[in-house]
Amino acid sequence: MVVAGTEVQLLDRIALRSILGMLHQSFEEVAWLIITPNDMGSQTGGNRSRRGCGILRWVYEAGCKTLVEISKVIYYGNLFKFRNWDKASMNPTSLSQTIIRLFTMLRDRQINYVLVGGVALLQYIEGRNTEDIDLILSTQALEALPEIQITDQNSDFAQGHFGELRVDLWLTTNRLFNKVQQGYTVTRPFAELTLPCATVEGLLLLKMYALPALYRQGDFTRVSLYENDIRTLLYAYQPSMEPLFQELATHLAAPDLREIRNILAEIQQRIDRFRANTQTPPDSAPPPPSDLER
Repeated sequence: MVVAGTEVQLLDRIALRSILGMLHQSFEEVAWLIITPNDMGSQTGGNRSRRGCGILRWVYEAGCKTLVEISKVIYYGNLFKFRNWDKASMNPTSLSQTIIRLFTMLRDRQINYVLVGGVALLQYIEGRNTEDIDLILSTQALEALPEIQITDQNSDFAQGHFGELRVDLWLTTNRLFNKVQQGYTVTRPFAELTLPCATVEGLLLLKMYALPALYRQGDFTRVSLYENDIRTLLYAYQPSMEPLFQELATHLAAPDLREIRNILAEIQQRIDRFRANTQTPPDSAPPPPSDLER
């Protein structure tokens, strides 16, 4: 294989993403591709091996899984949305090009932004569906992006279109959105590009912050969706919640924060109960098959 003879220093993240995306290689298999047989047993080879391990740690932390392809997520999110069935379906090729143009434009104009919403969640959990791109940015940044045609805007949010792509904008005039952009951002690889993305803690802050308003509006479809996102993130990552509650205390009324604490406590109790049962009871039903098993 061509990759097997490639110098370690020439294998950048793009090359590794290609390896993982096309071959679905395991961590050990990618290690064998990077650290070539000729390198083994030599001092130079040892140095290369150490550099390779540094790259491999990045691969390992990325989960050694196929990268999220934003265009496919949004294409299928729109395709299977009932209200869109009477509309012409998106063209997946042009949609992919539109997404790349959007993020390239943001990069070239040095726009400070962070990806949030359903696409960002897919960096951390599986099975999330979404129809649009969600970005946190400032009103000044938005003014520098006339290509995004705004259809609605208030003090906290704006909604618009970039070509056929719907873009929801979370404005940093909201203090919590600004805090997430400034303090809860990490660079994550997607199939199209590497993008600034909210961290697990940042996504939890946004979900918890939204819940009181959703309850008051009686929007229980979104309440259920947001609470499921919270539950899945808590189960998978076990983040420290007290710092997040302390952050929310500066953005929510005390009664609302108290209810959020109660909701999170109930979720955590359910997680703890199931974790306590390390062995599956003999009479319990098996889990449904994953997509790969169907």
